[in-house]
Amino acid sequence: AIHTASNYEFFFENTPALECPYIAVPSITSPAHNAFTNDNTPYIDWTSVSNSGGYDFNLKNSAYTNIVEVSTVNSNFTSNSLSDGTYYWKVRSYGALGCFPGEWSTQWAFTVDTSAPSIPSLTSPSNGSTTSDRTPTFDWSASSGSPTQYQLLVDDSSSFSSPVVNQTVNSPQTQYTPTSNLAYDAYYWKVRAKDEAGNWSNYSSYRTVTVELTC
Repeated sequence: AIHTASNYEFFFENTPALECPYIAVPSITSPAHNAFTNDNTPYIDWTSVSNSGGYDFNLKNSAYTNIVEVSTVNSNFTSNSLSDGTYYWKVRSYGALGCFPGEWSTQWAFTVDTSAPSIPSLTSPSNGSTTSDRTPTFDWSASSGSPTQYQLLVDDSSSFSSPVVNQTVNSPQTQYTPTSNLAYDAYYWKVRAKDEAGNWSNYSSYRTVTVELTC
């Protein structure tokens, strides 16, 4: 219909109301909540939802400053290089143009850590020592950098090509006693440390110990 008033014309049309479908909240899947990773370009993933036209993704750093605010049609995102630190992320879905987006997902956190723990220091047996104990306890000092595991190698060769002991122990344990007798021989041994993000330190310098029969 056309109505004229004060020389202005107004046009009215019967426009159907926009029907906005229900937009579910995405479930975020990886990295796991509070996970540690040594990948500084982590692959971030969430479940796809029905009736979605795309997703709003938000990533903040530990100072709660926005690092990434992006809309994507994919249900995943690969970040640009991130500095070591803790990050918080969440995602929501949006539907048709003119419809309000869905609610934000639960916020998860992950920590990027690309620094390895310090190299363990060997304590006993002392370097060049001799023992008649065929199950000697190998001992070392704790690493800095929040180690979660240590790996001990014992071999009759300094190349460590075929270790007779290849054992990981969980922190805070810093020693290992072989469960079976070592042959009478000269041995080389060394230790390295791993943190929660999967970073391994270099191995320590090796020490030698000789297991020999004494009368």
